[in-house]
Amino acid sequence: MHRTGSRGVTIIEILVALFILALVMAAFLNVFVIGKKFIFHSRSRVVSAELGKHFFEQPGPLDVRQDTWGTNCVSNNNNCVNPAPLTVDSIVYNGKYESSAINTPDGTPTTLRRVVVNVTWNESDF
Repeated sequence: MHRTGSRGVTIIEILVALFILALVMAAFLNVFVIGKKFIFHSRSRVVSAELGKHFFEQPGPLDVRQDTWGTNCVSNNNNCVNPAPLTVDSIVYNGKYESSAINTPDGTPTTLRRVVVNVTWNESDF
């Protein structure tokens, strides 16, 4: 016997509504997980940029002066001693110095050197 105009909902309708709600909630959860990974990666990049400045500012292998020319790593073609690793929030950041000659636009060598510090780190799963 089927009644017309009944006001209740069936168990099937409730299950379908719960399934749709679960799909929507899973999509929102995924947005938050991806957002957290993005924020973590962005923070690591900012920290590495600051540490790169720190690696350049610390005294030692990049001590470039006229009286030390020929004995420092910049004038010795990449014989730089890399800076000690630094740990920030349990993430280890490593720096590596690289120097290269700078030529004029027509290719003529100069006595100028370009020094770059590469900062690397491993991002673990949070």
